[in-house]
Amino acid sequence: MRIRFMRMVSVMLIGIAMGLGLSDIAQAKDLKDYYEEGMRTYNAAQYQEAINAWEGGLNLATNQNNEQVQGIFLGNLGVAYKELGQYQKALTYHQKALAIKRKIGEVKGEGSILGNIGAVYQQ
Repeated sequence: MRIRFMRMVSVMLIGIAMGLGLSDIAQAKDLKDYYEEGMRTYNAAQYQEAINAWEGGLNLATNQNNEQVQGIFLGNLGVAYKELGQYQKALTYHQKALAIKRKIGEVKGEGSILGNIGAVYQQ
């Protein structure tokens, strides 16, 4: 009985929040949240969940015109798609990341991406 009551209260609170315009929880996330969620799920071999988190972060970074972070999320997406055996998608994300790294002059990041591209081709 108590569990049913708690569920009902939770549903009511969600309804109140939606009425106040607070239903878009994703907007409350910041780039760090998306990155950490992706890392946590990637390390647990939950690659599709990691992809979902990193795509959310990529969208936010794109909206913020934050190219450096876009490059990070793109590279992470490439690594996750490689783990899923989707090599062409992995290459596409890595190539986009590489273009950003070169554009902003991030040589160390460029080297990491080139290594990731090589790992995809090795597969």
